[in-house]
Amino acid sequence: MTAAIPEWMENDLLKLPLPKVLLNYPPDLAEVDSVIWDVEYAVQRSMEELYRHGHRKILYAVDIAPIRGFHLRWKAFVTAAHRLGLHELADPSLHMTEQATDRNAWLDRLCEKVASGRFTAVISAVPYMAEWIAAAAARLNLTIPRDLSVVGMENEESADFPNMSRPLLLVREAGERAAELMLRRIANPVLPYEHVRLRGSFHSGSTIQNLN
Repeated sequence: MTAAIPEWMENDLLKLPLPKVLLNYPPDLAEVDSVIWDVEYAVQRSMEELYRHGHRKILYAVDIAPIRGFHLRWKAFVTAAHRLGLHELADPSLHMTEQATDRNAWLDRLCEKVASGRFTAVISAVPYMAEWIAAAAARLNLTIPRDLSVVGMENEESADFPNMSRPLLLVREAGERAAELMLRRIANPVLPYEHVRLRGSFHSGSTIQNLN
């Protein structure tokens, strides 16, 4: 079961007396094995990389509400901001945290924030959103990374955005680990439940400008 299925369907499936593995962060009190690429770690690692390159004004760009993984990404961003002493970044009103249901309207708001000069870098916290960041930069005649650094949260290398700086999300490895957990659960249904998070490294890429 993946994060893409609706919550009501997930709840019904979790009640079935069958072996199952959740490819997602588990709900509170869920009696199920789970495995997921660790997006909380990925966001924190992204913040560390930007901070290490001198960035202190970092814009977070993705909806923070609809599913558990999105909420946990934002939680990780706030945790990293406080740990790095960037307490003002914990205010969601500073960021692009609303739903991107209307691309043009969303890009207009993003352009306003970037054009204000308050930010030197953007974390695009879900796949494919980095392309929207690049579109906003082009609209403002900004060059990445000279004028605006970008860290993407892509599942794989993007042909439209080559050599993007990004945390490596272990999607394929999570599927392999999920298969192992399923076999384990089938073989012995009474074993304790496991919640596995896979942490990847960081691809430096070419979209972070060094401000030091």
